[in-house]
Amino acid sequence: MEAAILEAAQKSGVNIQELQADYTLIDEFSFNNTRKMASYIYEHENGIYIFSNGAPETILERSVKTWTNSGEHDLDDKEKLETIISNMARKGWRLLGLGYRLSSVKADSSADAEKDLVFVGISARPEVGDAIRSCQEAGIRVILITGDHPETAKTIAAEVGINNSQRVLFGVEISKLRDEELKEALKTTSIFARTTPEHKLRIVRLLIERARCRNRRWNQRCSGSQGGRDRHSHGYSGYGCRQGSRRHASNG
Repeated sequence: MEAAILEAAQKSGVNIQELQADYTLIDEFSFNNTRKMASYIYEHENGIYIFSNGAPETILERSVKTWTNSGEHDLDDKEKLETIISNMARKGWRLLGLGYRLSSVKADSSADAEKDLVFVGISARPEVGDAIRSCQEAGIRVILITGDHPETAKTIAAEVGINNSQRVLFGVEISKLRDEELKEALKTTSIFARTTPEHKLRIVRLLIERARCRNRRWNQRCSGSQGGRDRHSHGYSGYGCRQGSRRHASNG
């Protein structure tokens, strides 16, 4: 997404090389799934600039002003922007919120840096792919596990034919479920949104446990046949996870 923003800036006439030479990176706070954002601190003309990107609702929540072509203005109508974000997410677009602020001193923590931002806008990109359809045609059940907005997840699922009639399970809900409860939810839930890497790992682990239980039962039924044992040995090869592009079994 960041590369796409740079490309768009170049197409609009911004000299990226000159810009990079004028700004010196002095610190950064990497993205994590708790903050759902990343920030980069630059020194420029005796000032400290903090540039942040991440989940649009998170950037908006930490903003007190908005930027337009006429400059900075007080952020008076967050609800309107929240509606715009939600509508864009329903279209299945990948969204990235952008914000910044000018500071006289360098922030020592992400909490100090990522506050009182100026909300610049949203970078949006629709994505396409046929990988999930191919999986389904091969008889594979596809589960969408993503850190993205739930509306984005539901829209993408609908576009590619993943069952979205059941409720979307949120990361905060996953954290509250015991393993047996989550195993039960996995029987009918195909969409998991706002998840962390730990949630994704836990879901995959439980899916593997379920598969091993099924295979043990299958082996007991087929133990009198060499062919049965052969079928069992090829019946389970693990769960495939794909990180990166949408419409894959698991989305990072």
